[in-house]
Amino acid sequence: MPIDAEALGFWLKAAFGAPTTTGTTNKTHTFKSGNWTLPSMALEVAIPEIPRFAMYTGCALDQLSLQMQRSGLLTADVKLVAQGENVATTTAAGTPTGYGTLSAVSAGRGG
Repeated sequence: MPIDAEALGFWLKAAFGAPTTTGTTNKTHTFKSGNWTLPSMALEVAIPEIPRFAMYTGCALDQLSLQMQRSGLLTADVKLVAQGENVATTTAAGTPTGYGTLSAVSAGRGG
């Protein structure tokens, strides 16, 4: 999947948990690894033409691989593990909202 400033922050939060944010106008988000528990989330896969909406709960990031090339988009391969699935004919996610943008990202190792 293509990665931009919004999507990168979403997947980093899924991998490491919420960042420590500093600054007011120019913000820096610092992600640290080393936690005993990983964050979990719920994701909905929608196929409205059928209609089929599968809500996967208890999702945790298993693997995040970034592919960088000399030209083209930054892309990622994301692997998740989920605990449950609930299939419905209407969405349970509601109306999507936008994410804020990240101005700087740094990754570190916590203790």
